[in-house]
Amino acid sequence: MKIWVAPTAGLISQSDRLLAIVAAVKSDKEEDGENGDLYAAMGYVRKSDRKTGRRMPKAAVATQNK
Repeated sequence: MKIWVAPTAGLISQSDRLLAIVAAVKSDKEEDGENGDLYAAMGYVRKSDRKTGRRMPKAAVATQNK
């Protein structure tokens, strides 16, 4: 994977450069984007490892805790 950094590096803040690198990793299909090893190695949680956000009704939660 090749990452291109703008030649005006002095005018771009370090945080903006890091965000550009993360965006390049996320968009790389060879690396599996947000599910890739490089993305996880950078400290981010893979998209496939995130919770779904689905919530269970209170009655179902109460029966599971018994």
